[in-house]
Amino acid sequence: MEKYRTRAVALWILLSAGFALHCVADVLPIFWSVDVAVDASAQMPQAMLLFMMSLSFFVPAVGVLSLLYSDSRWTRTVNLVLAVAVMLFNFVHSAELGTLANWGQLAILPLMDVLGVLLVADSVRLCRAKEEGR
Repeated sequence: MEKYRTRAVALWILLSAGFALHCVADVLPIFWSVDVAVDASAQMPQAMLLFMMSLSFFVPAVGVLSLLYSDSRWTRTVNLVLAVAVMLFNFVHSAELGTLANWGQLAILPLMDVLGVLLVADSVRLCRAKEEGR
């Protein structure tokens, strides 16, 4: 069971790093003097900003904390639900691959999908291992 917990924590950290790199990939063209600025007349959608901040930091942080500081069925279930939610979000976001013009995004998103699947698999195993007494 400890193996699944360790792997799940590592996968949460890799997903969090992937979300950060996903953001950095949008601004990397600056180094080649490419304009990456968006239209300044548009207002920033606060709800979307909060959603992305929650998804990229708070959800992985809660996933890691739930695995490191508790061994209850409730926290393992919370971890599994969060892992499924992130995996589904990554799949939906990857469906937009055809509309992206940024090759950095094309490299990151499929790996994020794989990490999400592995995280869900280990989270399910963690829940089952504890229920079976392993």
